[in-house]
Amino acid sequence: MRFRVVFCLLASILFIGAAQAAYLEAGKEYVPNKIVVNFQPEVGILPIDNSSGKTLTGIAEIDQLNRDFSAFDMHRLFPGSKDEELKYYYVIRFADAPELEELLASYNALSIIEHVESVGIQPIYVVPNDPSYGTQWHLPKVSAPQAWDLEQGDAAVIIGIPDTGVDLDHPDLANHIWINDSEDINHNHQFDGGDIDNIDNDGNGYIDDVVGWDWVDNAGWLCTDADCDTPDNNPMDYMGHGSHCSGIASAVTNNGAGVAGLDWNGTIMPLRIGYQLLFVSGVVQMDWAASAINYATNKGVRVISCSWGSDNSGGIAAAVDNAVAHGVLLFSAAGNDNNQTASYLCNRSDVVAVAATNSSDQKASFSNFGTWVDVCAPGENIYSTLFDNTYANMSGTSMASPLAAGLAGLVTSQNPSLTPAQVAQRIYDSCDNIDPINPSYAGLLGYGRIDAYSAVAGGSPGPGVSVSMIPDNPPINIPAGGSFTFTGVLTNNTSSPTITDVWVKVLVPGYGLYGPVLQANNVPLSANQTLTYPGINQNIPSFAPIGQYAYIAYCGNYPSPIDSSYFTFNVTAGALGKSADWSLNGWFGDCHQTLPMRTALTGIFPNPFNTKVVISYDLAYDGLVSLEVYNLMGQKVGTLVDGFQSAGHKVMRWDASEQSSGVYFARLALGQWSAVSRMTLMK
Repeated sequence: MRFRVVFCLLASILFIGAAQAAYLEAGKEYVPNKIVVNFQPEVGILPIDNSSGKTLTGIAEIDQLNRDFSAFDMHRLFPGSKDEELKYYYVIRFADAPELEELLASYNALSIIEHVESVGIQPIYVVPNDPSYGTQWHLPKVSAPQAWDLEQGDAAVIIGIPDTGVDLDHPDLANHIWINDSEDINHNHQFDGGDIDNIDNDGNGYIDDVVGWDWVDNAGWLCTDADCDTPDNNPMDYMGHGSHCSGIASAVTNNGAGVAGLDWNGTIMPLRIGYQLLFVSGVVQMDWAASAINYATNKGVRVISCSWGSDNSGGIAAAVDNAVAHGVLLFSAAGNDNNQTASYLCNRSDVVAVAATNSSDQKASFSNFGTWVDVCAPGENIYSTLFDNTYANMSGTSMASPLAAGLAGLVTSQNPSLTPAQVAQRIYDSCDNIDPINPSYAGLLGYGRIDAYSAVAGGSPGPGVSVSMIPDNPPINIPAGGSFTFTGVLTNNTSSPTITDVWVKVLVPGYGLYGPVLQANNVPLSANQTLTYPGINQNIPSFAPIGQYAYIAYCGNYPSPIDSSYFTFNVTAGALGKSADWSLNGWFGDCHQTLPMRTALTGIFPNPFNTKVVISYDLAYDGLVSLEVYNLMGQKVGTLVDGFQSAGHKVMRWDASEQSSGVYFARLALGQWSAVSRMTLMK
């Protein structure tokens, strides 16, 4: 949200200076204009006067500070309490956001005050309480619950839905419907009879357009919709497609009813340009689409989702050019013909083309694909709002587009200064690569499937650790029961030591993902280190079905990958070998790396650190090793290693969550050799 972004920035500034603070704890966020004060008992209950806009108590030194820091409200924290220890706690609020350290110190310096406290902000781990949330598989698939812990959207960010309209009084949509303040004559933020004056109050060419507009006119006798003629100010959806799309983008969430939208607090602008056509699910006309896009642009939308086909006619090109020039980000559904043909909007580089996936991250059977696709989003069996206060599952790239648009709403809410291109790039950079799961469509599904958490958290500059595989003698055609070999490569792309998990799965034809057939946890990597493993052997069980397979390696924190790599192989005949399972050998058995020339403590990262630190070291030869941690008093507070280790590059983690802030020492010993490094814990 707009204010949330400002506040988070302020909180981060407070955090930077809080490492040595007397009142603020490093790494925490605080309300910048509120403190709690506990008075000495002899002060008694204060006669507070907030009526003048200035907070007065009758105590000169308190009143002076209140004036100095522009206090406007003061009240008891525990009103009515009879407990002597709670009677004298007060909350003081300030009109501005003064330097919080100075504020706390100033009040605490008064002898009549027993102590002062800041007001911290702590996260909750929210999952919406909507009854049908559990049927919405697409939300956890795109990490929506984790994203909502960071950002839940802002009503000021408007998402335009040019479609068949919106069910304006649906319980999961009504409170998110855009209101044109200039036409809301009675200012009750509702569309009712009190707003109808037959005047174009905002001068935009539309009379009484309180909640958007309906452009459908003279649709003809093949129109089977309830409203086929006469443009008006009632963009009601009688077909359901537009309502379904609206709910996916921004249904009213955490309201104890129905479903959840990805953009919790976003606003939906109803723009009716489509209708039900006999023997066809629904159609739109490009001139209506152009008018709707232009209307939305003039009314300040930030995002538009287009869940329909398009061609360059009816003035749509000019409307889109204008929208883009005014900071609007447009999304367009890729189409449901399972081919590589792009519509006009999808062919534009300034419009985000969205293909559809299923719950296994595979391309939906109906979805179009191609090099022009930008991203994928869930679009199969998506449960959302429908006309007449109902709900239903629908499938199509129509469902994928508003989900991606809802994510753009979240990103924009958190970062309102980002340009449309920057919002799009944030979404691109944060996508999960699904090419390994879709080898037949590699390079044809854009950047991958959207990930809401990663996008809201800031995108991804690239994986810190990457994995790759190089098959021997491709293409691989192998009988069931046989085996193939490959080289595995694991790389730390950072200048700091780290640890990663590595696992391998197999995409089996007619079955899906199987495995992991390999799982190696806590593989240590020194700074910028590459580990290469040639000659890894993978057996194929004799029962493996004939067909094309994808062989996929992942690295990260199992089961959450940060990088993956794959190649394909074909099982060409059955039961010709003796292998009974998917056994694999040669990866992490022998480490093909250069042994260090000397024994040393090579790094402590980060330093200073907050509770957890990575200690890296090199062993030039095998031997008995100890790695211990001591505090400043010389007391041993941790033993990380105590026993035999082979030569090589090593990494260990120390969890100091039970220790106090201060200076500590890591001591490494190999035989008679030893070394010590200093590290600082700052909680």
